[in-house]
Amino acid sequence: MQRTRRAYLAVAGSAFASGLAGCLGGSSDSTPDSAWSPVDSPVQGTLYEVVGTRGGPFAVGAGGVVLKRGDGDWSPVLEHGPQGQDTALVSAAVTDNGGALWLCGGGGVVARYDVHADQFTDYSYPEGHTSSWTGVATVGLSGTEWVFLTNSSGELLYGQNDHGSMNWVDSFQKPGGGASSTGIEFDTHGFLYLCNSNSEVLESVDGGHSWKQIGISGSSVALHDIAPFDATTIDVAGGDGHLYRFDGFEWTDLDLDAKTFNAIERSRQSGLLVGEDSHVYRFGANGWVADHPTTDVHLHGALLASPGNPAIAVGTGGTILERTK
Repeated sequence: MQRTRRAYLAVAGSAFASGLAGCLGGSSDSTPDSAWSPVDSPVQGTLYEVVGTRGGPFAVGAGGVVLKRGDGDWSPVLEHGPQGQDTALVSAAVTDNGGALWLCGGGGVVARYDVHADQFTDYSYPEGHTSSWTGVATVGLSGTEWVFLTNSSGELLYGQNDHGSMNWVDSFQKPGGGASSTGIEFDTHGFLYLCNSNSEVLESVDGGHSWKQIGISGSSVALHDIAPFDATTIDVAGGDGHLYRFDGFEWTDLDLDAKTFNAIERSRQSGLLVGEDSHVYRFGANGWVADHPTTDVHLHGALLASPGNPAIAVGTGGTILERTK
């Protein structure tokens, strides 16, 4: 089973079972009996993102909390942020081998967590910048990975880890001309994609040195997350229930719902889309199908199921939903 790079990291090192190929453009208004279940959460603040590592799933959120799932339970590995100042962590990314987790959030906070060593390293205020970061992406193996940070001013800062010493570039870029960056992610081939509040999707094929706008013509909807599999399979979650799909030639607006979608995860054959009021859609053989849990919260992060781990959605009030079926 092929996955976007971010989804693939959740199951790094595992063997995948082959699945049925899905309908790439379909959608459905039918809602099956949902198998989502809320699980005990050790926090009450909003959880903004959930990602998979070799050490299992991690979630980050308000107050600088970092939670880890182990043996079916969630527990904090960090409770007050890397600097102990309770600054919210809003985005996370994982190295290619799943061995390190990068985190970012308000007030210039940036940190790295070594999954195997159970150790945090604080990299806040890179190059003196105190921007509130909105997104982080990483590519490469732990110890030599490249890290890309975006902020609400549409600026991009990146650098490379040299076995613990971060070498940041000297200045910001503005790929989208200043619009707030809302999602950044690498595809399975190492190309980098970014979406923003101006309904723009940008592509870099040279490691962030140069950027090309590839969409979305005619759209005025703020975009919130991007899930690129490759240059011909890109999904973007947006406001007012819009889900945009790019096939390498043109964009299609699936317009699934009336609720804002905050996060999307995709593989070639499966997907997970979450948003306001616990609205959830799953992608499979029948296209996108509604799978709304009975909870009534805003969901901000999603992770596809992997061997030994369920599908996961996180959101307001410390909500953690899991789906094992």
